[in-house]
Amino acid sequence: MREGVAQLGVTGKDVLLEDGTGVLELLDLPVGRWRMSVAAPEATDWPRLLAERGDGLRVATSYPAATAAFFADRGLNPQVLRLRGAVELAAVVGLADCIVDLVDSGRTLRNHGLREVEVVHPISLRLIGNVAAYRWQAAGVRELCTRLSRSLAADPGAGQQAEEGREQSR
Repeated sequence: MREGVAQLGVTGKDVLLEDGTGVLELLDLPVGRWRMSVAAPEATDWPRLLAERGDGLRVATSYPAATAAFFADRGLNPQVLRLRGAVELAAVVGLADCIVDLVDSGRTLRNHGLREVEVVHPISLRLIGNVAAYRWQAAGVRELCTRLSRSLAADPGAGQQAEEGREQSR
């Protein structure tokens, strides 16, 4: 998108939180609702862990920039371990004190003995635009966003139908 290959696209808010520079976030779509959250082992006393570990906290995630920003807003600078794949395993095997990952139902967390302790940010799909294209075609893009918003508002079940299709494909 940044390089001008496309004028419009759809991506998750998680991607924008991690590196949303150079694109415009045009519309929050009612599809793909989940959360970016901190999760820790079930027995963890989260407030106590934060107080005791402070900057020594070890956090595993696929979203290091968003994670660092979240903890920085709380005055902390933890050790952020960037991982790919099954991030929850880092807390299970003791590589990290907690994780930051996307959560839908929380079933995967529970299956690994983890619990959600704090929400970093709500996540959904977003319509995004190329900055240069928007400058040249702002009126057309705004019109598209208006029509899309109206269409989604007129059929509130459209987002739910897409969600059900996503769940069935798992």
